[in-house]
Amino acid sequence: MQETEIKKYPETAVKLYIGAFICMLISEMLLMSMVLTTFSVMLYVRETLLLVSKILIVVKILKYDLNQRAFLIFVGIPLFIISQIQFYTVDGRFIPTLFPMIIGSLNVDFKRIAKVYFYTASSFLVTMFIMSIAGVIPDLQYPTVIEVLGSSVRHSFGLYYTAFLGSFGFSVMIAFIIAYNDDMTFLHYVAGLILTFLIFWACKTRVDLICMLILWIGVFVINILKKKDFIEKKGQSNLLCKIYETVCIYSDIIAAVVMTALTLMYDDKNSFFVRLNGILSGRLYLGKEAFARYTPKLFGQVVQMTGNGGSVEPRENYFFIDCSYILCLLQNGIIVTLIMMLIFIIIGKRYKYNYIMLYCLALMSLNCMIAMHWDNICINFLAVAFTASGGIELNELPFMKKLNSFIPVKK
Repeated sequence: MQETEIKKYPETAVKLYIGAFICMLISEMLLMSMVLTTFSVMLYVRETLLLVSKILIVVKILKYDLNQRAFLIFVGIPLFIISQIQFYTVDGRFIPTLFPMIIGSLNVDFKRIAKVYFYTASSFLVTMFIMSIAGVIPDLQYPTVIEVLGSSVRHSFGLYYTAFLGSFGFSVMIAFIIAYNDDMTFLHYVAGLILTFLIFWACKTRVDLICMLILWIGVFVINILKKKDFIEKKGQSNLLCKIYETVCIYSDIIAAVVMTALTLMYDDKNSFFVRLNGILSGRLYLGKEAFARYTPKLFGQVVQMTGNGGSVEPRENYFFIDCSYILCLLQNGIIVTLIMMLIFIIIGKRYKYNYIMLYCLALMSLNCMIAMHWDNICINFLAVAFTASGGIELNELPFMKKLNSFIPVKK
């Protein structure tokens, strides 16, 4: 089944959103780098970029999107109100940025957004690398021991923590695949695998290595199956395809349930869980400690964490929740967590027949089991696909048809 064609939308409106998206990305990426720590004046630059981003979104909505009255009343305004509640009550850093960018992406081609993300994030990473090599900002280096490699060093190359390099690398690869999959050749897969191992050499993040390897191998296999017409012709009747679609669409729920269950069942007297906790770098123990300290609340709460980012000096009383789903549940609350789940389920349903997109969604869910990037748009940019054009159009979904029946789209 083919995806619906992207309807014509004013280029000026698209450019307004692209400008907002770039400003927001740079501002959030600065927060995840050593630039703000090194140059305090850049704090004002970051705040200015955030302000410009919000202004551009407001202008786009007021000038070009007011005809989508049902969406704005029943989806847009509630998401915006919740984002502001998060900002003022639980010190939520990512939701106040994520939700406005989701609202603003209405009718903007998602592939174009992916291209913008690819070039913006790639340019930022290269800039941080050059600045760290030149000594303008620190390259934080953490000694580590990996069973296969022995003693080694993890580099941040100008980012706030080494793991951010692996996460950014993973997201940049996803963006490239979404934007250019139709034009990819065998050399692109080779280059992707080489880059994967270079990133691993730099930051030594095993999970990101696994995710990037699975990403390139899986995309290669899916594209071969598409060429053999296995997916295109049998997608609606083949049982394996049905299972694949279902697992990918509900991958966030599956990932959240699995990781939360393992965390709650963790027992330091059980050899299996002790071994698994070691493989996951203590995430099960820290997750269970998080549930001991905090109880999930409807509207969230302030969660105090002490991590290793920003310095190579060991931190006393280290306590950090890496699992995105557990962190979102405890910090952002039950309501926001359910909204996030619903957003990604709807994205999956919109791209039900785009197996590459579904695969990327599933791998991002896997990554979020042990990384705190589920609600961070400068890593998990896939969230804007909720409203952006592409796949099955938003207004064609049953829930939007019902909303539009109450307040029709203004022609």
